[in-house]
Amino acid sequence: MIALQKLFFHGYGNVVEYSDTYSDNSLSNTFLYDEFTKSFDNHDKALTTGIVNKIYDFFKTQDNVLINNIKHIYLQMIYQLMHSADKFHGQLDFTVDVPSDYIWEKVSSMDTLQELHDFLMEKVDLVFNYFQDLNSNHATILDVAYHIQQNYSDVNLSVPWLAEKVYLSPTYLSNLFKKETGKTIGQYITAVRIERSKAFLRDKQFKLYHIAESVGYQDPNYYAKMFKKLIGITPSEFREKGL
Repeated sequence: MIALQKLFFHGYGNVVEYSDTYSDNSLSNTFLYDEFTKSFDNHDKALTTGIVNKIYDFFKTQDNVLINNIKHIYLQMIYQLMHSADKFHGQLDFTVDVPSDYIWEKVSSMDTLQELHDFLMEKVDLVFNYFQDLNSNHATILDVAYHIQQNYSDVNLSVPWLAEKVYLSPTYLSNLFKKETGKTIGQYITAVRIERSKAFLRDKQFKLYHIAESVGYQDPNYYAKMFKKLIGITPSEFREKGL
């Protein structure tokens, strides 16, 4: 246990003095966490990055804090990023193919504080890249992408339905989406559905026909065909490989 605690805070190959007395210090009791949660209001990436670095530096000096407590705090910050992005209809990769339970699995498996810091910084970069897009002329496309992500499981999801949501004609929206993204709306819907289905495939309690229905496909054979077209292997092969 002590060796794992030392590894988490100091990384591999470092020799440090260590105490076996654990502290319940929590970042949530300091001003840093509050500053982190407020830093999105002005969409100031430099400010947010600076706070994340301060959080990392703070925990480097707290090597008697229980590792799981720190992981929980980092998880809270990642969820805060997701929530902030969703408020602004951000088209975020980790809300498509990395659902909340997978993020927890990812965080839980990390061996060092440095890994946690790098993972959080990845998400900060992702969020602010899309915040920048929201200030561009792609807002309509991002809004359509948001509606697709929220309604991918609906078998009736369609271009006319999306066009009504953004107050455009179906033809104009289709042309705009293809021009801005290089994909048709249908291709994007398929991509979201297939990526979402990966999370279900990782849980072997779900049958393939149930997974197909859960991501908007009434025909499991058609789902399997589209999965292989996009991913290169069948859903069953994906599950067997443990990807």
